[in-house]
Amino acid sequence: AGYTPLHVASHFGQINMVRFLLQHGADVKASTSIGYTPLHQAAQQGHTTIVNLLLENSAPPNSLTN
Repeated sequence: AGYTPLHVASHFGQINMVRFLLQHGADVKASTSIGYTPLHQAAQQGHTTIVNLLLENSAPPNSLTN
């Protein structure tokens, strides 16, 4: 699997888009073929507000990459 819109919005710190996607059923647990989740993307870029939002929406905090 590739990057989803939620991955991209999380990576670029687009909090309003992240909220929109989550409200419309985006899969917070989606992972790429190498295991990156939207939470990884937000954390790598230092977007703590998005990290918290993803965690509040059941993002798995212990997901590992390949």
